[in-house]
Order: sequence, then structure tokens, then C-alpha cells
Amino acid sequence: MTKPAPQPAFKVGDCRTTSHDRRSWHRVEADLVRRSGLAKEETAITSSQHLVLLNVQGNSERGQYFIDGRNAGFVPRKPGAILFVPAGCSWRGWEAGASTAAYLSILVQPAQVAELLARVPPGALPSLSPDLGFEDAIIMNAARGIGAEIRDRNPLSTMLVESYTATIFTQLMRKQKYPPPVRKGGLAATNLNRVI
Repeated sequence: MTKPAPQPAFKVGDCRTTSHDRRSWHRVEADLVRRSGLAKEETAITSSQHLVLLNVQGNSERGQYFIDGRNAGFVPRKPGAILFVPAGCSWRGWEAGASTAAYLSILVQPAQVAELLARVPPGALPSLSPDLGFEDAIIMNAARGIGAEIRDRNPLSTMLVESYTATIFTQLMRKQKYPPPVRKGGLAATNLNRVI
């Protein structure tokens, strides 16, 4: 049985239009938010759940963020960029960018993640730490899969969303435990990756 997810009120600003497509599955909630006419957006959240945010449309070009009261800088984001804020962290700040934009927020209860990781030895897992702007094709595709399930009323939707959630958190753990090596060279990152 699914019920509408409560509206996350962590992003606010003056908008001409805002639409929400929401759905929840057991311990996962998703909200696809589309808005226009917004020059600056304020963010304030201290969540009891893990937050994965996928930038779906529009660039975020400037801003300032604070995690637990400390300056976390700002990473410009384009569509496909991801933010992750673990449960219990306080994320505050502002951002500005495209006047028409959309994002997908996915809230996951910590019990869901603990259950997913129960079979992994505790010493093998890093603690989850916030990351306010990165790109990862695996996480992006899994988040998009969850977004696609918002309107799909298939009875197997919950199982699919749980597998996408497992994919997201497995990749977050891998990313935090085994960061990609820093590559230095005269080529742009795209060209360097192609050569390698």
C-alpha cells in the first residue's frame, strides 16, 4: 500500500509555478519537483532520513552551503548532478541558477539502509558523509529509475525501488571508501578518460 509522501519543505523561494509528483514505498519516498520563475532558492533541512537529490533540469550556478554549521562551499551543478545528505546532518544555504528547473528528492529511512548493509562486516563499511555536488552514472540511473516508478502503479514497484535504493547506497559506500584516483595531466578530463 502506497501513500503520498509528505512534501519536503527544505527548498523555498518565490516561484511562478511548482508541481510535485510524490510517492512512497515502505521506507523510501520520492518527490519530483518542477518549478519556474525562481532566481534564488533557500535550503534548510535537518532530516531524520538520508536525502539523495538528483538535478533533473536546469543549472545551479552559484550559492553557498553549510553542513552542520560549517561552510561546505558550493559546487555548480548541471542536469545529472547529485547531492547526498545523510540522516542527522544539517544542510543550510542558498543557490541560484536557471529560472526553470526540476529536481528529484529521494528520502530513505536509515533502517532501510541498515537492512541493506546487514550482511556486510561493519569494519568494511565507511560512514556516510555528505557530498553536495558530484556526478555518478550508476547513482543517476538508479535515481531516475525511482523517479520513473512515481507514476507506475505496478505491484512490483516496491521491489524495484528497493533494488534501486540498494544500488544507490552501495555506490555511495564504494565512492566514499574507494575514491577515484586523482589524475593530473594537460588533457581535459573527458579526453584523458578517453585516452586511458
